[in-house]
Amino acid sequence: MGMKKVVASGKGGANMN
Repeated sequence: MGMKKVVASGKGGANMN
């Protein structure tokens, strides 16, 4: 889940991770 978000947003995903 987190990894997918990182690929889509990158910045936002990394922050959530």
